[in-house]
Amino acid sequence: MDLTLFWRSLSVFNFLFILLWTIFYTYQPAFMKDSDFVRPGANVRGSKDDNTKQYSDKYLSDPGRSLIFLASFLTSFGIVILGVIFIKYFVERKTIRCKKGAKSMKECEIIKV
Repeated sequence: MDLTLFWRSLSVFNFLFILLWTIFYTYQPAFMKDSDFVRPGANVRGSKDDNTKQYSDKYLSDPGRSLIFLASFLTSFGIVILGVIFIKYFVERKTIRCKKGAKSMKECEIIKV
């Protein structure tokens, strides 16, 4: 694997992971359940019965933080893997190489770079 591609992939992964982590942690999407929130001042997880999700400052439980980490990690990792596959297998650079002193195109060949 090309070292430049590795470092670019790692950079893209880190950027996506931090971006998704921030979005999921800040906006707390619908795939999070009511049991993932802890009511401020309480030491038990919330539920639909005590309307935990109606409070504006919500604290995430351990399963909630784990779910955000897993969703961010898998999404970032999947996008980077698909990007590497796309770059390695679908973006081919080709060039024409001619022998020294070639007088016609018959003496040239197309090679992959």
